[in-house]
Amino acid sequence: MSKDNRMPIVIIPPGQLPNFPGQGPGPVIPPVSGPNFPGQGPGIIIPPWLIPGIPNIPNLPGMQQRLDVRIKSVFADRYINVEGNNLLQANIQNANRAPIFRLIFIDRNRFRLRIQGGNFVRVDNRDFLVADTDNRGASIFSLFRTDNREFAMIAPNGNFVRVRENDNRLVARAQNAGPRTRFRLREI
Repeated sequence: MSKDNRMPIVIIPPGQLPNFPGQGPGPVIPPVSGPNFPGQGPGIIIPPWLIPGIPNIPNLPGMQQRLDVRIKSVFADRYINVEGNNLLQANIQNANRAPIFRLIFIDRNRFRLRIQGGNFVRVDNRDFLVADTDNRGASIFSLFRTDNREFAMIAPNGNFVRVRENDNRLVARAQNAGPRTRFRLREI
């Protein structure tokens, strides 16, 4: 492929609609900015509305979509579980034994995380993910696609959720996306 045949990457400023002459509107890569993207970002960011398996959710106030999934850490090769102290940890090998999480979307990529039929997940003061609150205390996470079927979550503190090295607990401390911040969502 020559450089003349390549499709250019287009970044559209917030609040403007893309218009590609002769082709109409197309996919948009959001601007790379903020504390997690110091000049380069976590890699290619594909808008969540182009992610297979995540419904196309309109931005209407009060409208919520739900998606029931089992979450698997790509790095640890284990499913996420809630331990006795309500901390989230990647320690279940068999998918059928892993709890079901419900992603409750607020808009196209922001969501609250809830254990099906149980508590909501929040980020505590030590940046651990804890499942011990109700809807009002739940943290709002952002979901971004990092690879073919892999996703990264950004916590309200602006950091990526990652699997901690020594005990596989989930913490929101990663400045950039990397191997420990990748998860797979298995739709139920």
